[in-house]
Amino acid sequence: MESCTILTTEANTLVANLHDRMPVILSPTEYDTWLDREVDDPGKLQSLYQPFPSDLLEMQSVSKLVNNPRHEGEECIKPEDPL
Repeated sequence: MESCTILTTEANTLVANLHDRMPVILSPTEYDTWLDREVDDPGKLQSLYQPFPSDLLEMQSVSKLVNNPRHEGEECIKPEDPL
């Protein structure tokens, strides 16, 4: 069985205008810590659950198709003009 989990954290200032939480996003420097099976101390992982810096992200309006899990493909993330 294949499965996945999306971990969420509080929203950064960019996302907070839309929602009170956002997915946890890791920077490349954090990958090794996240994937290290020897790390079993929750304190070492807790720092990874911080909101990703707003200045390293950009926001773009996309189609409302993305709101339905039955829709897949590029049309879901095709940039649209803001309302």
